[in-house]
Amino acid sequence: MAVGKRVAAAQRAWICFEDEAGQTLRPPKARTWARRRQTPVVTVTGKGSGRVSIAGLLCLKPATVAD
Repeated sequence: MAVGKRVAAAQRAWICFEDEAGQTLRPPKARTWARRRQTPVVTVTGKGSGRVSIAGLLCLKPATVAD
């Protein structure tokens, strides 16, 4: 068992992990190609002007370690 886990178990402490992420809802820019003087048109449905933020939290209570 790792030293930090032993100390947490001895103190009856919780170990917590937290993570955050964000993502835009706009479609990524892409390259297109076409013959000269024939501009390609890429259609995208929906507004796609928002943003999503996600957060997660995980808490563990280690068991007591018997020496």
